[in-house]
Amino acid sequence: MTSIIFRTFAFFLFLLGTACTNSTTAALPPTPTTLRVVEASTAIPETRSIQPVTPAPPTDTPDANQVALLPTDSIPVNECDHDNTLPIDQHRLALVIDYANHVVEAVHEVIVYNGSDSAYDYVVFSVEPNRLLDVFSMASVTVDDDAPQSAELTGRRLTVVPLEPLQPGCSLTVSMTYTLTVPAIGSVSPATQGYFGFGARQFNLGNAFPTVAPRFNGQWITYDPATIGEQVTSPVANWQASITIDNGPANLVLAAPGIVTSDSDGAWQVITRGMRDFAFTLSPTLQMASQVTSNGVTVEYYTYSDAPVQADNGRIYNGPAHALEAASRAVEMFSDLFGQYPHSRLVLVQSEFPDGMEFGGIVYVGGEWFRTYNNSPASYLFLITIHEVAHQWWFARVGSDQANAPWLDEALATYSELIFIEEFYPDLRDWWWDFRVGTFVPADFAGPSVASTVYDFASVRDYINAVYLNGARMLESLRTDIGTEAFFAWLARYAAAGADRIVQPGDIWRLLSLEELAATEATRMRYLGTSALPG
Repeated sequence: MTSIIFRTFAFFLFLLGTACTNSTTAALPPTPTTLRVVEASTAIPETRSIQPVTPAPPTDTPDANQVALLPTDSIPVNECDHDNTLPIDQHRLALVIDYANHVVEAVHEVIVYNGSDSAYDYVVFSVEPNRLLDVFSMASVTVDDDAPQSAELTGRRLTVVPLEPLQPGCSLTVSMTYTLTVPAIGSVSPATQGYFGFGARQFNLGNAFPTVAPRFNGQWITYDPATIGEQVTSPVANWQASITIDNGPANLVLAAPGIVTSDSDGAWQVITRGMRDFAFTLSPTLQMASQVTSNGVTVEYYTYSDAPVQADNGRIYNGPAHALEAASRAVEMFSDLFGQYPHSRLVLVQSEFPDGMEFGGIVYVGGEWFRTYNNSPASYLFLITIHEVAHQWWFARVGSDQANAPWLDEALATYSELIFIEEFYPDLRDWWWDFRVGTFVPADFAGPSVASTVYDFASVRDYINAVYLNGARMLESLRTDIGTEAFFAWLARYAAAGADRIVQPGDIWRLLSLEELAATEATRMRYLGTSALPG
């Protein structure tokens, strides 16, 4: 263990040109033991507003300033301890992964920028892997190479108190060393959380690393855990990682977003810009096919050799090739409708866990959808692929409160499936409504409101029915209320206004005109339970 930590620090210093020393760290015992509760309330206040976040550059194409991530000479600098203040948080990771034993040793430096108009007395991180027992163990925390006043980890919430408040327009550097003991895929309930897990063919690190918590009205927000839906919302940030493998098989493949390079020692360096998280997959057997869209995005689909299936008639149904084509078309179409996809690459991975999952620049599509592919766009392989691509706009680009208003990303991603079907397979429009929605949600559905939180459901099926499927019905009704042209103009305004921000439900409604609000009042009453504008 000591040699791994030492080597991790060496990579970290090489990558960053900065130093963290153990002599000034504040040691934390292994978690998930609660150290001390800092704040009891973790709910997002109803009066919050859009979080002001400076947009990231529109592309992650390499340039001469890769290591710095963003040029700094044009950014005004206040009287701060850091001269290289950046108007966006920066994450820098040095990871040594013991592949055979499923252990990750991490050195994680976060440059936290205060873009508000008031000082931060403390900084809060969301530590998603600490929702699980015996998974996350913090070794040390420093602030600007000094011991903080305190560093307290309670569940998902890490609160770090610096020696001096962080002033507006300034930044500080929180450095953490920690260990991740990655669970087996399927060992965590629900099984869909295999995006953080290992299996016989893949090693997934999604929602694995601490992120800066969002702030609303002067409060740092973290979420109570739930087994249904997602509960993590993070500001956009830049990420830079060095990844080294120990005890791994030969010819490992890395599926990761952003700019990916490797060196002669088999280590990778990854740089992403303007993303809410950082996720990737390692596998000795994944194969990749790619396609460049008409708007210049390279779409890569990583699948296994058994993904194409042989039908009873002896024909081969090439799901990977067809799904890649669908994903590429979706990137083109959604870029036209909702704004250009802001990165040079989009990565899709056939997962060893059920269903699908989205992260910034990389998404997962369950292996069962390849195995049941029927050589037709009328299939879950197509629909889940399109759904996860749509999340690059409704989640990755436009951030929302996934715990308390999940319809803002899930209903829009589901309805985006229909938009795709209408464009490329119009004869399947009725099929989509019957198969995707009508199978589970009758026309007279009287279940929970579309505006329900993830905490309001006893089962995933009920959650999907109310939020995804009845949410799609609500959007269709809104489209009927104001007309197709006005409907898509509204969504385009919403995508532009929410880009690189975290929105609340009221923000989407405030982008309707007074006439459109009047026209949609009955629909809002029916599906949301109120005609008033929330938030």
